[in-house]
Formats: sequence, structure tokens, C-alpha cells
Amino acid sequence: MATWGSHFPVGVFIDGNNPGDATPTLAQRLVAADLPYALFVNNMPATEPTNHLIETLDDAGVYTVPAPFGRVVVSGDDLGTTWFWPQTPPVRSQAPAKAQPIVDVYAPFPRVLAFNLWDDASSFNGSAPRAVTLSDGFEYADPNRPASGTMTDTKAIGMQTGPLVLTYEYPCGQKADGSLAPEGDFKRATYQGRDFYEMVRAKVGAARPGTTVWMALQAHGARSGFIPTVPTGLREPTAREMRMQFWQAIGEGVKGVFWFIWGTQQFWRGLGDPARADCLSVATELSGRLTSDIKTALLGCERAPDLFKASNAYVSTLRSADGSYYVVVCNTTLSTASIAVTGLAGTLVNLESGQTTAVGGAVSLPALDGSLWRWMS
Repeated sequence: MATWGSHFPVGVFIDGNNPGDATPTLAQRLVAADLPYALFVNNMPATEPTNHLIETLDDAGVYTVPAPFGRVVVSGDDLGTTWFWPQTPPVRSQAPAKAQPIVDVYAPFPRVLAFNLWDDASSFNGSAPRAVTLSDGFEYADPNRPASGTMTDTKAIGMQTGPLVLTYEYPCGQKADGSLAPEGDFKRATYQGRDFYEMVRAKVGAARPGTTVWMALQAHGARSGFIPTVPTGLREPTAREMRMQFWQAIGEGVKGVFWFIWGTQQFWRGLGDPARADCLSVATELSGRLTSDIKTALLGCERAPDLFKASNAYVSTLRSADGSYYVVVCNTTLSTASIAVTGLAGTLVNLESGQTTAVGGAVSLPALDGSLWRWMS
């Protein structure tokens, strides 16, 4: 069985009702794209013995986070009707019995890492505390695989008592005046003046100490139909904007990334759509840039107070348990930039290339791209 905490997943978010590809093809494409992790919504445990979705992915080497919202057993009810929707909240003592048949369905598959208990689990509608109570039942039924709802807000994230929080953040959309934000502008109207990295920071910071945060990032959006008077719409990110999301999320302490969404549906073009080949290529590139050594380093780090800065870039500080410092630098401009990172005297070593530069020296990065450096005294 996979040890979930040893993974820094880079993969995709998939709707189990509309995965975008036939199951064997889906498995082949995810492996070929170097995106061998799938965070699901809308799985139905009762159908797994016949559609073999998770089994096929597992056999192909794809790690999964199933979302068992649907029918649990052939004669049973789903989690919505029996746990999340009733007017009277369920009690904690009922959670293990609800979790056990789901755990049993997925127990044969060693690459199932965790469970996504509810999409958009919110503190505003009562679904988040129900997800937290249910996650306790999953921990009892299977101590090796954590469970979390996909938490929408910081209060919901703070409720989670287990070791893993699932959440999301999508920065590309409309401005307060209803216009579409230009490339590289991550201050959506709903952010009320804040930037994407500040939203991610708030969510990671809301989690209890020691909690791992896996985050879905934006690869989707509309291409038309925006309403100026209701500026909540999302536009498709560019391939370059996916890089900026990725590095800023890592810089804020996120330890797993899933691109939303793989299959084309509703008014979204999925990352697996042939028309999005440029974005899929960038997702593959970013996955490859996080080597096993880099992932290991990041898994051992937490967001730290900023010890480094630059006037024309995003810069964050990560600190490992042994006291080592790492620096994430991201060019937030639309052209290649030379970035002078200042802070603690010493040398910065690029973990991808091995390049070294003195603190205060120039770091060159392409537009909206980032890099990870280790500080050496």
C-alpha cells in the first residue's frame, strides 16, 4: 500500500461521471503526460466492481483519491441522502459504519492514497463539519488513508482534524468592473483586492499545524458568457499562468497539486481536450521539473516568515525541519526578467540546474515562471 504522506502529487482533477476518456485510454494518457495522480469527484463505489475505473488506473500506476459520494452498495443510499443532506446532523458514532463499506470497496487497490468525502465542503452551509465528522469514521476504518472534504473556505479548513486537507483556488477571472483580468493578473473580483498567493497563504495557514494541504489549481474557465454586473466568472488560464499558479502555491506551502479539470464538460474545456495541448504540455513540464529529490525537500518544509525579497517578483521562504531555508522565486511579469533576491547573506543554489548565485545577485526567469533555490550560508 502506498504511504500517502511520502507523495507530493502532481496530477489532475477528474469527474467520475464524465472522466473525458474511456478508462483504459484515461490511464494511458495520464501516465504518458507524467500526471499519475487523480483527485476525483463523483465516484460511485457500488459500480466499481463493474466499471473498474479505480482498478484500471491503479493497475496502470496512477495514484487516486476517490470521491465516494454516490451509491455505496447496490441496495444502499449515497452519502448525500444519508449524511450530508438530512436536516438533523449525523452523530460521530455513526461515522465508522458509514465509512467501512466504502473502505472495503477500495481496500484491494494499493495506489488509493486518500478519500475526497464531499465536493465544496463549506462552513457556510454546514457541509464542512459533516465532512470532518465523517473523516473521523474513515480514520477509524482505515488509519492508513486520510479523508477530507474539498474545503472551500478558511473556516472549513480550520475544522479539519485529520492529517490532510483538500481544497482549491482559481485565480483567473473577472475584475471588479466586470472586465476579464489580463494575463498575469491574479486579483479576481471575489478576492476583494487580494492576490492569488495571499488566498493560498490564508488557506494553508488556516490548517492545523502539521496538516498537509493538497490543492486543485485552475486549468479551466469559460471563453464567453461573462456578466459584467456579476463579476464572478472564470476565464481559461494561459499556459504561462499555470506556471505562476504552480510556483506560488508551492511557495505558500502546498504539498500536492491537481489541475482542474481533465475532461471537457459544461462550458469548460478540460486539460485533456486536444485544443488545450499547450496547457497539458506545461502541466507535464512542471511535473517533470519536480524531481524526486525536490519533492522530498518540499515535503520536509513549511512556510516560514519571509527572509528574502525582490522588488519585481514573488518571493517566499520555506524552512525544513533541520533548519535549512529554501526560496521560491517567481517572475510575475510578462517578459523575461532579471530578479535581484536580497536577504540573508549567502548563496542561492538552484535545485533544478545546480546554478549558484550570491544573495543580491541576478536570477533570470522567463515570464510568469518560477524556480526553487536552497540558501547556503
